[in-house]
Amino acid sequence: MVLTRGGWSNPLGLQRPELERVAYVLKHGTLIREHWNVLDPTLQDHPVDLDLLKHLKGVQLRYLNLDRQWLTQWPPPAPGGQAALDAYYRLRPLAVEVTLDTRQWGKIVRIFEIAG
Repeated sequence: MVLTRGGWSNPLGLQRPELERVAYVLKHGTLIREHWNVLDPTLQDHPVDLDLLKHLKGVQLRYLNLDRQWLTQWPPPAPGGQAALDAYYRLRPLAVEVTLDTRQWGKIVRIFEIAG
């Protein structure tokens, strides 16, 4: 999952945006958080990796749409027409449900509300 988040603290006053590009990746049973020092990375920009949790069997994501239905992909399939399609892809889910299937503790489910 790749996202852009706001509120990136900058205590050193570096020249960079307050927005941060972040990715969460499952590699060989380890959940890794990647972030870039630039908002729009190029092929030359490499992410900074941080191992968050090891020994995972799997990760599942679900997205709560405006109709209060859980979907397994975001953005969901869009209706026809380019103008409608552009507006549709700007929609955000109301919440994201993350399920971590761990070897030690079983399944851990967390729901994150998405600010509008």
